[in-house]
Amino acid sequence: MPYYFRADPSIRNSNKLKGYEESHARSIAPQIASLLHTTINYYWTRRDTFGFIFTDFEYTQQGHQRLIGKGELDLFRRLKDDFYCVVLSNSLGRNYEVFELGRRKCIRINLDYFKDFLAVVRDSSKTVRLFLYRFDKQDDEELIRRWLKNYDGFDEVQKEAATDPDWMRGTIEKYNIQDVQSLEALITLASAIQSKAFSKLEPWEEKLIEFQKLVDEDALESRLHDFLFNNLWMIDIQYQFYEKKLRKQTLEVGEPDIALYQDALGIERVALIELKRAEKNNVSTSYRGESKPVIMAEFGRALSQTIHYIEDLKGKGRMVEGILIIGRKRDMKDWFVETFNSYLHGVRVLTYDDIIQRAKNTITTLRDLEADSIQNVPPELANQTLQPSSMLSEGEDDSSTQISPSDSLDSRVAENTAPDDTNQA
Repeated sequence: MPYYFRADPSIRNSNKLKGYEESHARSIAPQIASLLHTTINYYWTRRDTFGFIFTDFEYTQQGHQRLIGKGELDLFRRLKDDFYCVVLSNSLGRNYEVFELGRRKCIRINLDYFKDFLAVVRDSSKTVRLFLYRFDKQDDEELIRRWLKNYDGFDEVQKEAATDPDWMRGTIEKYNIQDVQSLEALITLASAIQSKAFSKLEPWEEKLIEFQKLVDEDALESRLHDFLFNNLWMIDIQYQFYEKKLRKQTLEVGEPDIALYQDALGIERVALIELKRAEKNNVSTSYRGESKPVIMAEFGRALSQTIHYIEDLKGKGRMVEGILIIGRKRDMKDWFVETFNSYLHGVRVLTYDDIIQRAKNTITTLRDLEADSIQNVPPELANQTLQPSSMLSEGEDDSSTQISPSDSLDSRVAENTAPDDTNQA
């Protein structure tokens, strides 16, 4: 299906060609508007590309700036044989969408996203291919956009890989990257590999086993607090790299257990962490039955407390997130926390079993990354170090039992956390 506009070579005057083709564009615009349920405008671009192109927004040319500009010719070459018309959008929630006008295929493109790609990957032919790659999920497109923000820090070989959508998609699937946070965590983990920031994984595994025992003993909140403050990687690997770490911070509304600060391109990122004991019950089924668990009052109070901390600190130029760590996941009812989390914004609720699983995932991913030597990370991350010995609490012995990498991490955790006669802390 050829593109609706083909410049007549016998009409050499562009203004004359523009006047001749305007009636054609004027007849198509109402059809698109009716199908997309929005106002459609059309603007002249170039005689060797789109001619009149359609938009779902009003455009006012400023100086010599073009509506599309750089990358227009490569975009046209990629689309002209497959699509009858092109609609530029400033409101579409993903890179593009395909729709049919009668029996003719058309495409709607987010112009802002396209220009963002061009601003990063300056080879417009590669940009167009990556931008028009058909990802199965909209979330994958968001992950790729975030990935490209690190592009300037890649070396030339890495830049080549980072514009290959098949390679990027394969990495997303291999490491089960499901959201932006897990992508950023992968980049941080890869930086540890690149900078040789850890000497061996055994101390990390020993710390995980030690933490599992504290949780199973229902240790006092103060002991859990001290341990996690010295092992922030268990909560989120990125927290290990935050510049400022406070055990306590006094706010007008109280004292969060842990406060972390990091400057990110002029925006201060803050993580406020509140901890409760592991054996606190999060949900109950006594009110509405097994199929309709409800959160416990103490859980609700702890969550409200965390939100108050966020409200106290959030402001211009600052991104604040809250994390509440409370309870376990032992029964089916405890998984209601996952559903509850999906309705929260700006705060995450994690159980101690979630922390343990995150730590296992981090160790596994580090081992896989080391094997695969995936190093597509910005140099400012790669220059930092992550020393397992620095995670030990003051006065602890750095020595550890040697563990074979072939041993199952889950089995080692289970062996070292069997019930014993240890008194509760």
